[in-house]
Amino acid sequence: GLAQGQHVFVIGAGAIGLLAVLLARNAGASRIGVAARYPHQRAAALTLGATDVFDSDEVTPRSPVARIGWDIVVESVGGTAPTVQQSLDLAVAGGTVLVLGVHQVPVTIATVRIWRDEVNLIGSFGYSRTGARADYEDAIEIVSRYRDEIAALVTNVYPLDRVSDAFATALDKRSGAIKVVVTTD
Repeated sequence: GLAQGQHVFVIGAGAIGLLAVLLARNAGASRIGVAARYPHQRAAALTLGATDVFDSDEVTPRSPVARIGWDIVVESVGGTAPTVQQSLDLAVAGGTVLVLGVHQVPVTIATVRIWRDEVNLIGSFGYSRTGARADYEDAIEIVSRYRDEIAALVTNVYPLDRVSDAFATALDKRSGAIKVVVTTD
C-alpha cells in the first residue's frame, strides 16, 4: 500500500529489513529511514536507498526520529525485541505498521495508537496476488533491476561441509554478515 512520496521507516537492517529498504525505494518513497545496530548494516542501508540511518538506540518515542512523520513502519527484527511497540510509536496517525519479524515470545503492545490514531497493524507472510501479476513476477523484475545491490547482501559463502561455521557466522552480527549462503558445489 505504499504511495509515491511517502515516508518509510525500517526497524532492523538484516537481509529482510534491507530488502524492505530497496522495495520502498523502488516504490517511490521520498524518505526512507532505517534503525541499524552495526556499521556494516548502516552502510548497506545507504547503498540500497536509505535517506536516513540511525543507531537502533536512537529510536525512541521522543527522539527526533519519531518527529519526522513515518507513513509506513516496517518491523523486521522479531526475536525478543520490543520492536512492534516501537513501530507503533513511530507511525503517523492513520499510518501503517507492517510486522515482518518473527517473534519468539508473546508481544505486548499498548493499543492506544491503534484506536486513537487509527494506526493500522498488519502482518505479511509469503506472497499474495493483489493485481494482475503475481508477487513472484514483481520480485523477478526488481531483482533483475537491482541485481548488483542485492548481490552485495551476500556477505559470506560456505560449502555444505562447513554448515556449522555458516550458522555461527550468521548468528554473530558483529562478524559483518548480512546474508550467509551455503552451497553444495
